[in-house]
This record gives sequence, C-alpha cells and structure tokens, in this order.
Amino acid sequence: MERKFTTVGGLKVSYLEAGQGLPVLLLHGWPTSSFLWRHAIPEIARTRRVLALDLPGFGQSDKPLDTAYSFRFFSNILEGFLKDLQIDRIGLAVHDL
Repeated sequence: MERKFTTVGGLKVSYLEAGQGLPVLLLHGWPTSSFLWRHAIPEIARTRRVLALDLPGFGQSDKPLDTAYSFRFFSNILEGFLKDLQIDRIGLAVHDL
C-alpha cells in the first residue's frame, strides 16, 4: 500500500493505492479518511487495483477554509481525480457518505 498525492482543482489530494487489475475506489464517510479502509485494502488488492481517497477536508488532503463542502464540490473532486489518473471505469465502495 502506497500513499500518493495528486492535484485536483488546485487542491492537493491524498490517496492510498495497492494492487493491480480493474480499479475499485474506496470512499470514506464523514468525518473519517482513507485510514478507515486500512484493513480492507490488502484483501481487495489481491485481485483489484485499490484507490482509497482522502476527500478534501480529511486525512492528508488539503483542507481549504474558503470552500463550501457540498455534494457538487465532492463530485467535481471525484471527477477530476479519476480524470487525472485516466480511469474511466471503476468499482465503487462507500461508507457513510
């Protein structure tokens, strides 16, 4: 499992990555982070490429104070994140969001 960073919409976004194969995106709930998935990632990574994102405002991602943390904001971040990693098809697991 490796901690990585990218920039989306001018914000530094942190994520964990492990495994190979078809990608699955793990999204944490409110108010947690990718740390939530620490025990699940190795198991899923046996057969899939796992990406566990720290949404902005959480974990090791930027925490801008002048941002409205709306569903639209997070949707734009997710779209930009997937575009940056050139992922057009994913499995998705979410927790409390």
